[in-house]
Amino acid sequence: MGQFSNAIKSYKQAIQLKPDYFQAYYNLGNSFQDSNQLEAAIDCFERALNINSNFFDAWNNLGITFFSLGQIDEAIKSYQQALLIKPDFAKAHNNLGNALRDLGQLDTAVKCFKQALEIKPAYAEAHNNLGVTFKDIGQFNAAVIAYQQALIINPRYAEAHNNLGVILKDLEQLDASIKCFREALAINPDYAEAWANLFFPIKALGLSTSNVWLDSYKQDPDKTIFKNPYFAILAYNLNAFTPHSVDTYFDNAINALPLVMDEDIHNLSINYQKKEPSPIFNKMISLIHFGRSGTGLLHSLIDNHPEISTLPSVYFSEYYKENMWSKLITQGWSKIPENFIKQFAVLFDARSSIPVPNIGESITNLGRKEGMANVGENSDEALMVDQDIFSSELQILMAERSKLNPQTFFSLVHIAYEKTLNNKFYKSTIFYHIHNPSPYAKLNFLRYNPEAKLLMMVREPVQSCESWVKKVIKESSTSVHNYIVTMLFDIDQIAFRRQGSIGVRLEDLKTQPEATLAALCDWMGIEESPTLYEMTAQGKKWWGDPSSPDYSPKGMSPFDDSAITRKVGSIFSEQDQFILRTLFYPFSVRFGYIEENLIGFKEDLKTIKPLLDEPFGFQEKLAENLSQDLDTITRSGSALYLRAALHDRWAVLNEFNDYPHMLKPLVIQES
Repeated sequence: MGQFSNAIKSYKQAIQLKPDYFQAYYNLGNSFQDSNQLEAAIDCFERALNINSNFFDAWNNLGITFFSLGQIDEAIKSYQQALLIKPDFAKAHNNLGNALRDLGQLDTAVKCFKQALEIKPAYAEAHNNLGVTFKDIGQFNAAVIAYQQALIINPRYAEAHNNLGVILKDLEQLDASIKCFREALAINPDYAEAWANLFFPIKALGLSTSNVWLDSYKQDPDKTIFKNPYFAILAYNLNAFTPHSVDTYFDNAINALPLVMDEDIHNLSINYQKKEPSPIFNKMISLIHFGRSGTGLLHSLIDNHPEISTLPSVYFSEYYKENMWSKLITQGWSKIPENFIKQFAVLFDARSSIPVPNIGESITNLGRKEGMANVGENSDEALMVDQDIFSSELQILMAERSKLNPQTFFSLVHIAYEKTLNNKFYKSTIFYHIHNPSPYAKLNFLRYNPEAKLLMMVREPVQSCESWVKKVIKESSTSVHNYIVTMLFDIDQIAFRRQGSIGVRLEDLKTQPEATLAALCDWMGIEESPTLYEMTAQGKKWWGDPSSPDYSPKGMSPFDDSAITRKVGSIFSEQDQFILRTLFYPFSVRFGYIEENLIGFKEDLKTIKPLLDEPFGFQEKLAENLSQDLDTITRSGSALYLRAALHDRWAVLNEFNDYPHMLKPLVIQES
């Protein structure tokens, strides 16, 4: 930072001596850009262009800065202006392609990257970006060629190695994909995405962690490799369901996480001796995802409770990801509210197409997909929060403090959100829906919220599994296998060893809502309320999730029993059901879905062992849907992943007859 400060000082001195020195403004803008002072960078580039409007480098860098701020349309205009002046400007063609890809204009983006490469054939970044765009279009073989070309030009291009690995994984070339990810990590050991990408092919091939880093581990008697948070998280994920060792891996992962969440940012405008306000919330309840079990329903019932502060749906689930806090504070104290609104745009307008952080670039329009853009009594309102009022309320709350850290800010966001909607605040409990977060975000949340009470909705497991698989098969995706794995393991997490973690049966919520909600309120430490019987979002009537099989434009009934009486068999064969019910046996007993029969369970375990390597009935339906032969489906990476996971679960049950970290059910008083 000192280097940047000296450069900035020098350029400012040059401008004082010669106010029309456009090159100095340009250089000053680059220094601001490098130090992430983006608004200041824009001002400098625009001043340079006011003096020399033909300065194409300034137009290009102005576009880069606009792009960094998420102002894509302005970025495109800047790149286009640079190209009007200099048509053979390869960098501007490449940058324009990136901006157009971000807007979903993929074919035009391809043309831009090809134009850049016609001008500069040895442009590794353009080859890589062309590969990314080909992948988005679904032209995987063309993407492979593009990435390979980038690596011929620059063999140490970590991002291209990683991207090639992703494509090879999708093409079921799992050994080759592992090699690519390892190449990326040899270049950049802190490459989080490459570490995360290693998980699937390793698990699918049934490899142990030692196969990937055995040599390094043997030469590392002090286990320093575990200090790398991404390595530690991968090791934990790969061993998360190995009862005799998972505690060690969990602790290693938690301890390896950097202390970024401890980072304070100071308010330079107030006296540091000022007394900090007292803690804001007494409790935090975290709702954790379990597929097709009514998680969204429960959130909607809790939404309008007078003691609960909750943000809509799942939009806030990645607040605890590794780089979120640094993104929010990068431009200083005064810009934090603005940066927060940009990162979580869907919180403020459910009609926004901006992706939710870290859930995936392809998941846009999430508010519309979840029915949040059609709420209210007449189903003609969208969830909206006035950004200006929110920002003002948040700034008022921030001004009371001499410093902020992520934990404090998390609470202030909830208060500002409530005050923007209701002009008052009287809540005691945060209800945090951490729906299917990334492993890093989940572990970080657990680390910094050790007192949070964990809550999960559950449902008869085979029925829940089939509901989810049925939905995914309609989308013609082989990832259907991944959902079954998720279902098998979501109920058995080391996080549930915390006292007080509970599961609420969808069946109980549907058939005896009064008793179930009364017990839930008692567990949460809040009073019962009439609001608990209405599905709302931001206090407005919510009509349900449009992806639900029970959804209709006329709305859903929260306590209709069709979801729990629906028969299984439309997707799963009798053999599929037998295998899954056996593997779910301890869970089903604990939650009262079947009677305990340990002798029968042990016999069933023996019976299903050879069946785990046979094709599943649902795979035939998937093959029909994809117009592929069954053998292709069963040899796919996701199918291999399912098979490896089923064998893992079988081995645990055979040894322990139980899920060692299984969730406990909510105790409901009989009426």
